[in-house]
Amino acid sequence: FCFGATDRCSSGYLFSAQVYTMSGWDKKVFTMKQEMMEVEGVPITLTEDVKAVLPLEWHQDDLFYFSAPKEYLGNKLNSYGG
Repeated sequence: FCFGATDRCSSGYLFSAQVYTMSGWDKKVFTMKQEMMEVEGVPITLTEDVKAVLPLEWHQDDLFYFSAPKEYLGNKLNSYGG
């Protein structure tokens, strides 16, 4: 996906799979400040719906992603075309 960032795009040939439990998952927020990167863990509320409660100081330009436990990670080489 390019999301307008570039015109040089190609398909990822990835697949999706259903996740049955969020136990052991975490969320991370990356903030870039003067060439330093701060990482803050955000706890996950385990309910029927996955909810992320972001810190008040979180900004829309910060990078936010889910961090899966090693059981879900598998061989990550394919995600980079390797």
